[in-house]
Amino acid sequence: MVWGWWVVLAVGCRVGGDGKSFLNENDELRQANLELERQVAESSQQIELLQGELRAYRESAAGAEPIEGAVPPVLSGLR
Repeated sequence: MVWGWWVVLAVGCRVGGDGKSFLNENDELRQANLELERQVAESSQQIELLQGELRAYRESAAGAEPIEGAVPPVLSGLR
């Protein structure tokens, strides 16, 4: 019978002793995850806008006469 109480007490304890509960820590992780999901969504929208601008630029430049000896602009990266 002594072992039964010891196991119950050991299961209820948390290693580390920082005073946080698992529920609070999970809430913090959910909040951080939600913020990261929002950042990804905003970045995806920016990428779509930039791709649209690039398409529009390429379409407008497609009909233009190339300048002899000039190197046409090429997208090398996005920041």
